Amino acid sequence: MKRILPAIIALSIVFNGCAQYKRPPLLIKVPEYYQNYSQAEELSVAVEPYFKEEKAVYLFNNHPLKKGILPILLIAFNYGDHAYDMSKVTISIIRDDGFEYQPMVPKRVAREVLKNTPLRMIGWGFAGLIVLSIPLSMMAGIDSYRANKNTKDAVLNESMKVNRIDPKEVVDGFYFFRIADKSREVKEISQHQYQIKITGVVNQSTLKTYEFVLGLN
Repeated sequence: MKRILPAIIALSIVFNGCAQYKRPPLLIKVPEYYQNYSQAEELSVAVEPYFKEEKAVYLFNNHPLKKGILPILLIAFNYGDHAYDMSKVTISIIRDDGFEYQPMVPKRVAREVLKNTPLRMIGWGFAGLIVLSIPLSMMAGIDSYRANKNTKDAVLNESMKVNRIDPKEVVDGFYFFRIADKSREVKEISQHQYQIKITGVVNQSTLKTYEFVLGLN
């Protein structure tokens, strides 16, 4: 019991003392910096796919692409004097054979990329019973829980939620696309060319609607 008590206390602190999400520093550069960007009037739109593991892990504490899910950062720069309505924006990835990918719901993304905390606790529990007793399994569960919480908070907080871009404003957020059912299928994406299509951006002064089609490299 003396061994178990500190682990129980630590576990209760972790589960009850959930810190608020704090975004890691994410440097937004000028539109021309990004390989994939387009401009209409004084509104520029850039997209950045998170193919590289180090970038995804830095922001999400995980690499969603291991589960076949590609995070794409969308950045909109409004250099004009008019606001743009983003409430009816649709975004999709179009493959060169015409297949179209739709964005995933962020809550589903968060569920699918999480580590399996119960299995980690059970696995370490067997080791703990043999070597260091039950607290080892609890600590493994704590580590897994923390990692899962960081990932879930990042996915939910970083997903695009903007409905309006005010004059002189820059906004950004992530969309998530399932591009493969299994991690090994991710390697096959290099066999195709992709574009990303953004529709439904409306100038609130002129009511003109814009569509952006960008390469995805």
